[in-house]
Amino acid sequence: MDKKVDENYLTIDLMIVFKKIWNRKLKIIGFSFGIMLIVLVYNLFLVSPKYSSTTKIVVPYQIEKKSFSQINVEEINSSDVLKKVIEDKQLEMSVSELSSTLSVNLANDTKAISITVRGKNPKSIAEISNAIREVSVEKLKKSLNVKQISVLEEAKEPTKPYSPKTVKNVFIFGIGYVMLYFIYIFAVELLNYKVKNPKDVEHMFGCNLIGIVPKNNNKG
Repeated sequence: MDKKVDENYLTIDLMIVFKKIWNRKLKIIGFSFGIMLIVLVYNLFLVSPKYSSTTKIVVPYQIEKKSFSQINVEEINSSDVLKKVIEDKQLEMSVSELSSTLSVNLANDTKAISITVRGKNPKSIAEISNAIREVSVEKLKKSLNVKQISVLEEAKEPTKPYSPKTVKNVFIFGIGYVMLYFIYIFAVELLNYKVKNPKDVEHMFGCNLIGIVPKNNNKG
């Protein structure tokens, strides 16, 4: 009685896969370095670098952190603060545009607030960050009813961009190509339905294999 054919049977010869990868190692390495070079050129010459500048302030110790954190962090990003900064610095941007470049964060377990501005002009974002801090300090003094809010850190003109991360991107794309090529080779071999070994015959035709006739390469 014939054996039932397993239609879901899949087989893959790892030795064949690794041999194909090894035989194409120069091609894989060449294409990988080519992609890394393209990504490097793109990041260095075609992508505009973005910078960030941060200033920090801290509220007086007598203010409870709980009440402070609930009402005051959002005030720094309020429209009246940003409008005042735009007017004072004569910025050619809207409130929403300035807000999109600004991030305000409250440090964990402290009463310190960091004000970060991101943009393409290092000098400009440092000036804007400090301007936002100055306007915010005056607003916080009134809302918290305190006379002084300390400045922990002035915003300085950044010297290195935070984006793009050129080295990281180059390695990610280079290694990514190699991994995709490996997956491609495995997929091609996995979907190859040609007979590769005696067990494939049994599974494909549902019958027992009696014997194997070796190939005779001798002529005559």
